[in-house]
Formats: sequence, structure tokens, C-alpha cells
Amino acid sequence: MLKAFGYTNTAIAVHYAMFVLAIAVVGVVMGVAVGAWAGRQWTRLYALFFRFPRLTFTLPLTIVVIAALAAAVLATVSSLGAVQRAAAVPPAEAMRPASPATYRKGVLERFRLQQSVPLTARIVVRNLERRPVRALLSVLAIALAVAIVIVGIFTVDAVHYLTDVQFNAAHRQDVTVAFKEIRSRRALHELAHLPGVLRAEPVRVVPVRLRNANLSRRIALVGLSSTARLARIVDARLRPVSLPHDGIVLNDALASALGLHRGDAVTLDVLDGARPTRNGVVCDTVTEYLGLSAYMDIDAVNRLMREGPMISGGYLQVDTSASTLLYRALKTTPGVANVTLSNVARRSFEDTLASVINTVTGMFGLFGAAIAFAVIYNNNRIAFAERARELCSLHVLGFSHGEMAQILLGEMAALTLMALPLGVAAGRALAGLVIVLFSTELARIPLVIAPATNGTALAITVVSAVLSGVAMWRHLVRLDLVSVLKAPE
Repeated sequence: MLKAFGYTNTAIAVHYAMFVLAIAVVGVVMGVAVGAWAGRQWTRLYALFFRFPRLTFTLPLTIVVIAALAAAVLATVSSLGAVQRAAAVPPAEAMRPASPATYRKGVLERFRLQQSVPLTARIVVRNLERRPVRALLSVLAIALAVAIVIVGIFTVDAVHYLTDVQFNAAHRQDVTVAFKEIRSRRALHELAHLPGVLRAEPVRVVPVRLRNANLSRRIALVGLSSTARLARIVDARLRPVSLPHDGIVLNDALASALGLHRGDAVTLDVLDGARPTRNGVVCDTVTEYLGLSAYMDIDAVNRLMREGPMISGGYLQVDTSASTLLYRALKTTPGVANVTLSNVARRSFEDTLASVINTVTGMFGLFGAAIAFAVIYNNNRIAFAERARELCSLHVLGFSHGEMAQILLGEMAALTLMALPLGVAAGRALAGLVIVLFSTELARIPLVIAPATNGTALAITVVSAVLSGVAMWRHLVRLDLVSVLKAPE
């Protein structure tokens, strides 16, 4: 009709594109508000986690402009096909009644299953077959909503796993004592006889530079007892790794940084004492998630330094009932430089983690729920607008509101059910991508996704679908048969 009154194709295209841009503008305003809130929350978490005395969130105008332009471009591109079709259709063709649809046998008819499937289910299957591209895009959008929740929450699972590895599997000591300078092995016996000490194990730490060709890293070479039970090296399955009599064990991050593998030779430049240069062999590599680490048997470290049985500290297992007496004794022990209490470090870490968990779960749960609800409700609304006349005709023929709802909402329920497993798989894939992008030499994120995380993402999506269905049920019940069924002319 607009073309019949003289409007050009360009004017028609701009007219319909403005509808999309209007929605994009509203989305940008809401997105900036939500983004500013999320940015403040993340800033607060960083300040809390790293104990910064002051950390202020700022939102540069350039970021707002880039986000707004990206939203506008994506919205326009996504609707380009529909806008082109609206602008290109001839007026005579557009104003005549729609041609009857061409029907053909569907999958149920081809396999002769139509008699064993209820009528409403047959209608749902035929509608899905009729618009496969729309169905596929709907499935992908819902799956991405599930994936966003998983990616947001899986870091909590990863941190829980790291906590378990650090405090329960690898470093199980209650107290770590560091001396001001190296001491003879007799100092370990003195530590073992302090009040409340149940077990004491030696440690020797030597600063070294590991070199492989032109690659090098400065690290602390840690010497542990081969019979250690408190501070241990564990593999990816959390099984203890025995230190070889000679040779060096590297964590995977350090081995990768130096381009080393099991059996390769490595040069050690000692940065303490007489600063000798030694050669060693990489006997094994282990998976660790924090820092760059190298380990040797403590006797091998002392042989490397051409020294006797020396230690630089000790790991203690303590009777909690006598911990106060032990701390008093350590304060008065000469030569003690530092005392680290594992339970205090763990309690502080878990208290901070609790705040992070609540914020992260709430934030990404909100994002995922908003996307899932928007996608499902929008698809239901479009289906309702397209099939209102059909639904009213069925209602006149005797179909109840419940059967009409099965037809209208059954399609979206089927798409949602198909999207759930795909969303779990996509969430794991995106989580792996996040790990690759954010892993550094200082810290790596383990790919650990608990079943509860997948369940939370699925539950959020299902609840969003149910809420969308409830909203559409209200529209269906209030449908005006007369206004819908009267001739459009």
C-alpha cells in the first residue's frame, strides 16, 4: 500500500529498519544500565579478592559508543533479509490474498506414524518441519542462554576444585615455617619437639634460573622429602607423585614455557650462595594450576648445592588443642622468619569466595534467564500472531483452550528440550575457550563443571520457558474470536 502511494524501495527499507533500530536503542539503554551495574559488582569483587584499599569503577564513553554501534549493526544485519523482502515485493503481489500453502508429506507420514501420534503433536511436528531455519535458530539461541549460565558459574566449581587440591591433596600441613637462612637438619627435630607438633617434614627452597636454549624462567626450586605426606606433589587425578632420586619434576606450565618434555636436559643457574651452574634432567611433569614450580628430592637439592643435609623451613601437622602454645613457642624461636597458618589462609579464601559465588551466580543467572525468556517469549509471540486465525478456527471446531495451548506452546517446548543438551555441550566448549583465553603462567583455570552447575543452567532455562508459557496462556484465553475470524478486507 505504501508503494501504491508512491513510496520508493529505499523509503520502505528505511521505514522497516527503523523498527529494528528503535528496539536496539531501548536495548542499548537497558544494556548500559545493566553493564554499569555489573561493572561495579566486578570491581567490588576484585577489590575484595585482592584486598585493594580502593578501586573505583569508571565507564568510558568510548565503550558505550562501541557497544551501541555493535548492537545497532548486529540488529540491522540480523533483520536485513526481512527488510529486503519487504522492500522488494511488488505492490500488486503484496496486496492480493496470500496463496494457499503447498503441503507435502512430512516425516510422520513418510514413516506411517501419523496414526500413533496425537493430533496436536502432529500439528507441532508439521510446524517445525515447515520452518526448519527458524527452529534451528531458536534452538541455538536457547542453547546459548544455557551456555552463558554455565560459563558464568563454572569458575566457582573451578575455584572449589583448586581449594580442594591445594588444601586437601597437595598442601595438607597445618603450619608452614620458613627460616631466615638455611639451617642444619637438626632444626627439623627442634620443630618436631615444639608443643602440639604431631609431624614435621623438611623443605629446602633454592632460587634458580632454569634455561633451555634461549628460554629461561626464574623460579624457586623446592626440595621435598621422598617420604613426604604433608606437602606432596599430585597428578591430575590427585594421586601422589614420587620424587626421583635424581632429576627434576616440573609443572606443566613451566615445562610449556621452557619447551621441555620428559627426558630433556635443562640448565640450572643457582641464584644463591656461590651461584653455581648445574645440569639436570626433566624426569616428569605434573599438572598444577598456580604458578611455575619445579621440584626435586631434598637430598638431591643439597647435592646440587654441594652442601650437607640443610633445610630452609618445615611443614608441621599440629594438634589443634595445643596450637596456642605452639604459636607462642614459634614467636620466641630464633631464626624463624615467617609462619603461615593454613586454616587461616583457607578461611579467608573461602569467606571471599562466598561473596564471589553469590554475585557471579546471581549475575549470570539473571543474564541467562533474560536471554532464555526473551527468545522463548518472542518466538511464542510470533507464533501466536501467525496462527491466531488457525487457533480460533480450531476453537470454533471444538478444540479446548488446553488443546490450543498444546499446539501453540508444544512447538516451543520441543525446541527448548532439544536445546537443553546442546546448551550443556556448548557451555562446556565455551568454558574451555575461556580457560584458553584467561590462563596465564601465574594461574590456570581447571575445566571442572559440577552437575549442579549444569542443573542450575537447565533449571533457569526451564523456568524461563514456563513463565513464557504462562504469559502466552493468558493471551490465548483472552483471544477475541470475532475480531480474529472476521475477513481482513
